[in-house]
Amino acid sequence: MRTAQAAGHLQDSSSRGQDTPARIVVMVWFGDHLLSSYVAEPALAARFATAMQRRLTGVRITTAEVRQMPWK
Repeated sequence: MRTAQAAGHLQDSSSRGQDTPARIVVMVWFGDHLLSSYVAEPALAARFATAMQRRLTGVRITTAEVRQMPWK
């Protein structure tokens, strides 16, 4: 898991290699409490992480790769 300081570090979906995940989960934390989680393609996940950083200053935003969707 990594902290999204600058969400631009997430790879664009058009430049994905085979090892790059198809989805990224973005999690918004207030202390130890998960406020929100959002799963999307890397470009949309980066956009969401950036938007949450702008709107919710002072909360922790983390991202993690999703290699396989739990329902597949």
